[in-house]
Amino acid sequence: MTGIIEENATKTGYTFEGWFDEETAGAQVTHIPSGSTGDITLYARWKVIEYTITYDSGGGTNHTDNPLGYTIETPNITLQEATKTGYSFEGWYDSPAGGNKTTHIAQGSTGNLALSARWTANTFTVTFDAEGGTNPAPSSVKVSYDAPYGDLATTSKEGYSFIGWWTEEGGKGSEIVATSIVAITADQTLYAKWGHTVGDIGPGGGYVFYDKGEYSNGWRFLEAAPAGWSGGDDDPVHYFGYYRPDQNNVKVGTSTEIGNGKSNTDTLVKAMGAQAYQGPSGDITTPYAAKIASDYKNGGIENDVWFLPSRDELNQMYVNLQLKNLGGFSSDPSDTCHYWSSSEATEKFIYDQDFHTGTLGAKLREEQHRVRPVRAF
Repeated sequence: MTGIIEENATKTGYTFEGWFDEETAGAQVTHIPSGSTGDITLYARWKVIEYTITYDSGGGTNHTDNPLGYTIETPNITLQEATKTGYSFEGWYDSPAGGNKTTHIAQGSTGNLALSARWTANTFTVTFDAEGGTNPAPSSVKVSYDAPYGDLATTSKEGYSFIGWWTEEGGKGSEIVATSIVAITADQTLYAKWGHTVGDIGPGGGYVFYDKGEYSNGWRFLEAAPAGWSGGDDDPVHYFGYYRPDQNNVKVGTSTEIGNGKSNTDTLVKAMGAQAYQGPSGDITTPYAAKIASDYKNGGIENDVWFLPSRDELNQMYVNLQLKNLGGFSSDPSDTCHYWSSSEATEKFIYDQDFHTGTLGAKLREEQHRVRPVRAF
């Protein structure tokens, strides 16, 4: 006949380790043999179950005081907030979506826990500074962290093209566009950046006809003097003039390239002075194209320095303005429609351009053709 087999006991939050004949220590009793006599007191022995707590911080950082486990005996646990840049912590939840908010784990609780952080993106006010432009519309917008900025303000400024909104004054820092992702952690001011594009009205009142792409040597853009710069309806006609030191007709020494119109003009004026020789011989002197251009003053602008364009600068003026009916140039073939450049072809011939056909050629210095000053800025 077999003995009595002792059944396992149960206790919430504990693992049953067995029956023992003493409350502590003693021997484990797994059965009572057949034929045994006498009263028997058996003591259940228990091991507390350790439960795990896992945290999904959703891209944030968990608080170091939040425990990774607990038992049924652990005193009440108050869960600490996680942190995440740009977000407000809404709480720990027992499900990634929906579920119940968990703020603490009460003593006596059981079971493994999987907690998910829930976040709300912070919102900030972005204010617009037009940097001299018209009042931005709107003056400010609300944005949310980690989301696109969305539609930004509009503004305008006479004589300038709007380049965009930038994070620092004077168009410095980083550009912000509608699709830029918000990464700020405080309210922000964006600053308008202004510039020029070919076809804009420049600071001197004339059309911008060339953009070299970046500032270097003190300039980026070339601007033609406005129509009527000389006081008349049409651009004036002038001799180019001769340089005759020692009665010999010679070249002053000029270039055809973009960026050399001013140095060409300075060189010509320095060599030929207040008036140039009208012809290849004789003593008649006359006002001349380079001096007329360099004497022009617009007034009211910085760097009010004008010059006769080089051959390649003149061609840019034709392509980017005249062909687009901008600038009010003289192009009637029945009248004089050739414009002087400041570039010498030979000691007798100067590069010019026909503003009716666009043809680049060379004309004798004693001829009279039209003058349009330009400036770099």
